[in-house]
Amino acid sequence: AYPNAREAYGFIEKGSNLTIKLLNGEFINFRSGQMDQGSYDTETEVLTYKVHYPIDRSQLAFLKKFEMDSIIVDWSSGYEEYPVYNLDFFISQMDCLY
Repeated sequence: AYPNAREAYGFIEKGSNLTIKLLNGEFINFRSGQMDQGSYDTETEVLTYKVHYPIDRSQLAFLKKFEMDSIIVDWSSGYEEYPVYNLDFFISQMDCLY
């Protein structure tokens, strides 16, 4: 909902990284399968990015065992680290992913 999000962050390039930092100190890296420049909704004034990050089984095994600490997104303008509030999201949702 940041008014200048597109200018501040740019876009997400195909092949750019999304990194999940786990509480055990390990990192899991994903690569975007597509580029997205964001879609702006004039009614809500929200810019939304929809990007697909494929996950392989070895990555799922880590996500099933360890809680997340933060998520780091590589934007065309740099990177941004975001805190995670549902640390056990993947642990509790793993049955839905398999």
